[in-house]
Amino acid sequence: MPLILAGSHRGMVWGGNGLASVRMLVSDEHRLRLSVRIVWERSIYGGNGRVPCIICGGWANPVQKQGHQVLLAVVYNDRGQIYGEACRSCVNLGAKGIKECLQERIARLRNQLQDLQELERGEVQLPSLEQELSAYLE
Repeated sequence: MPLILAGSHRGMVWGGNGLASVRMLVSDEHRLRLSVRIVWERSIYGGNGRVPCIICGGWANPVQKQGHQVLLAVVYNDRGQIYGEACRSCVNLGAKGIKECLQERIARLRNQLQDLQELERGEVQLPSLEQELSAYLE
């Protein structure tokens, strides 16, 4: 489902209440528009591991807060459901930059989908055990 963003970013990644809202409009084939927001929250994942960024497809590294707490930018829809997390770079882009990033990612994913569909239609030919062993021993 393509995501289209609208609104403005206030220039702060996170403020006193830990909130950075970016208004986003989500459109599907029926052009239904939903409100989406990004909120800085404590990570629910153990440790300081990175998670995939729902916006750019890269990695979102948790932001160290005072003490041992880490924060992630969590992307919610207007029903309170989580889409995923966003990396700090994407949040810093603001609404217009996020929209452009999403459009680029959607185009890449569509191209990748076409490639995968083409692969799926073709015949799969695997090397024989002898060919594999020969390549390994060379």
